[in-house]
Amino acid sequence: MRTRATFAALTAVAALGGLAAPAAHADEVRGDIRITDVVINGGKNIVADATTPETVTVSVTATDPTGIHDARVELWRGTDWANPDAVVLPDQDLADCVPAGDTAATCSLTITLDQYRWLQNSDAGTWKVSVWAWADGDGYAFEEARTTTRLQRYSKLTANASPEPVKKGATLTVSGNLT
Repeated sequence: MRTRATFAALTAVAALGGLAAPAAHADEVRGDIRITDVVINGGKNIVADATTPETVTVSVTATDPTGIHDARVELWRGTDWANPDAVVLPDQDLADCVPAGDTAATCSLTITLDQYRWLQNSDAGTWKVSVWAWADGDGYAFEEARTTTRLQRYSKLTANASPEPVKKGATLTVSGNLT
């Protein structure tokens, strides 16, 4: 009984919230809306540098008979979306949506990863991507873990071999740095 009351209260809060993200803990679709594609950083791994913030673009393509007007993403790490180990939110509240015909749109958001503020070496690895899309009508779609992306720490390896040229049977010394 308590579960039903809690669900009813969460549903009421979501309905009163207008365009706020639904209080969902699993994939959810209301209406005919469909999320058809999600691309993070052009399909490449995210490589974060310790000296400068890294900004990546996420694009969400969705379709609905009434059209698409907004989308949102979250990068999260952990085993449970409701209680993640870490979350990264987009820089803006509203996505920049470009129509792709009468019923579809591709919405873009940016995410800035800032090593000085929060990012740690332990954050490197696989992150899940939650996606919301809202139709021009009253439909929305939510996918808890639509796709994944890899977050890597920027590294650089330099090497130098000497002496040059190397003579057959002589000693070759290789030195370098991993930063």
